[in-house]
Amino acid sequence: MVGRMRTPCLVVAVILSVSVLAAPARAATPTAVAVKAGGGHACARLSDGSVRCWGGGQFGQLGDGNGHASNVPVVVTGVRAIAIDTGGYHSCAVLTDKTIKCWGLNDEGELGDGTKSQRNSPVKVVGITNAIGVAAGRTATCAVLGSGTVKCWGQGTYGELGNGSVKTHLTPVVVNGITNAVNVTAAGLHMCARLSTGAAKCWGLNQDGELGTGHATGSTPHPTPVAVTVVNTVNVIEAGFSDTCAVVPAGSATAVKCWGNNVSGQLGNGTNHNSPTAVTPAGLSRPTNVSAGDQHTCARLSSGAVKCWGNGASGQLGNGSFNGSFTPVAVTGLNATNVSAGANFTCAVVSGHVKCWGDNDLGSLGNGGAAGSDSDVPVSVVGI
Repeated sequence: MVGRMRTPCLVVAVILSVSVLAAPARAATPTAVAVKAGGGHACARLSDGSVRCWGGGQFGQLGDGNGHASNVPVVVTGVRAIAIDTGGYHSCAVLTDKTIKCWGLNDEGELGDGTKSQRNSPVKVVGITNAIGVAAGRTATCAVLGSGTVKCWGQGTYGELGNGSVKTHLTPVVVNGITNAVNVTAAGLHMCARLSTGAAKCWGLNQDGELGTGHATGSTPHPTPVAVTVVNTVNVIEAGFSDTCAVVPAGSATAVKCWGNNVSGQLGNGTNHNSPTAVTPAGLSRPTNVSAGDQHTCARLSSGAVKCWGNGASGQLGNGSFNGSFTPVAVTGLNATNVSAGANFTCAVVSGHVKCWGDNDLGSLGNGGAAGSDSDVPVSVVGI
């Protein structure tokens, strides 16, 4: 009897084994790897390359085809991205094939598709095939190419395109004199690039000294890149609306330096006086990243902590207050890998999720809250 029972048991064992092997593996839920906050909307790039956006969408800047605002994330149609950025009312992504697609407002040709037509879904930027980075400003956009050159498109009235003219271009033009760029940044009416040598160059408006030449030139545009001289070497450089900040080497550590407009204390040096020379925000221990918004700035420290300074009227400093601060204050309860300051709100990646704080009039916090439900502490973005 024992002998007769062995064969069925073996058969059952084999069937069970095959059944286990044949069971499909459950796909991992994609997590956030980067977030970018813009004028009134934000976008996150997920680990599977998909992009989700939320907030103001009346100009198509959410990229889901609808042209409506959303207080929770929506999926951008048809993109798999390796880099993203958000501008005033448009968004862009570098795709896995190194082309660029943009979507949203296009009044100045900032989408780079050769038209001035609003796009509610992503459209391809003309003639870009080897991009490694993209920067979306207020009404212009720039890309870093694998060759080290930079191309820009959109409004050029203040020299934002860097090609020596003050003309608007609906398709990309080459920025003069840059052949070794590794990053580019844009926000208001000026752009900056970090070079492979660690030096930086900026172009565009220099009304408050935001180009880093050590002096302001009012409404006179700089349509050709100029060397940043207020700091020698930058690890990171970020353009704000009318100011610029950088993470720079400081002995065996790092420091943040800022220059330009300081009307709300966004330079972080304890005053609200503009400074065309670099000043140092107080109390930042080993910063790794800095992000400048309209009138506030945030830095991520090596510990994962985030500190912000400047205008805080909408809670964008994240410290449990709706007051501004001329010096850095700690964001409440945050251990972040990435931080991005938008117009009047801020977002950060925390353990693969996204949290935002500040102005929520357009649903910019992505937490499903009603318009006007601003938050002075981080809240979780729904579904990311």
